[in-house]
Amino acid sequence: MRTRIAFVAILLLAACHKGDPAQEPAHEAAVTGVPATSAPSLAASSPITPSAIPSMIAPVDAPPRVAAKVAGLPDDVTRLSERITSCEHFAGEEAYDAERGAFLRQQIDATCPGNAAELQRLRTKYAANPAIARHLAALEAIEM
Repeated sequence: MRTRIAFVAILLLAACHKGDPAQEPAHEAAVTGVPATSAPSLAASSPITPSAIPSMIAPVDAPPRVAAKVAGLPDDVTRLSERITSCEHFAGEEAYDAERGAFLRQQIDATCPGNAAELQRLRTKYAANPAIARHLAALEAIEM
């Protein structure tokens, strides 16, 4: 998976490269052995744009929310996954000034309390369903 992401990143960097037009023909002939006038241009035939990247490539560290939507988990499990993800996100942010600190505290107060108890309740409720139980076992709620 990481290899695919690295490959796509290299392709994007190559597509963004803007070399000196005066040097391009000489460089292309030196690399390919074919003069620029007779070699087809890759950029002209297949431009690489962000929309050309396959949408099926998921981020390496996809949050549980993404997994929940894909797996078709029940709404209560999806909501808890989203709350836990949001709680972890805001708890890990830096409060670089008083306004930011107040905002982060407000978000933490809105997303963190009760997650551990709800996680335990859902683990008990869905203990007989292996797919949901596996998803819930991967979650870890922090209380703040």
